[in-house]
Order: sequence, then structure tokens, then C-alpha cells
Amino acid sequence: MRKQRKIAIVNQGNWQQQLEMNKRNFATAFVQRSAFALAYPTSTSPGTFPDTLFTNAGASR
Repeated sequence: MRKQRKIAIVNQGNWQQQLEMNKRNFATAFVQRSAFALAYPTSTSPGTFPDTLFTNAGASR
């Protein structure tokens, strides 16, 4: 089930706070997905993490 997001309309109400909350909620949900957790386990070292991102994206430095 998807969470309902509140729409942030620029220059209306507390749009900046709502936008920030939406971004945080999206990022949190993204990294909590099982596919992400399997590809990037919490045991991955900070030095290895960017290399793994580049490799999985098919990018090179």
C-alpha cells in the first residue's frame, strides 16, 4: 500500500516544510525497500558504498 503524500504548492502555506517532509519520507521509504537493502546492506563500509553504487549503475569513475 502506498502512503498518501501531501502536495506542496509553492508559496502556499507551509510549502517548504511540506516539501522537505515529502523528500525525507521518499528517501526513507526508498532505502527501506528490500531490493535496496539486499544491494546495499548496512554492513557495507562507507568507503565501499559509493563504489558499489557506481558498479550497480554501470558507471565508471
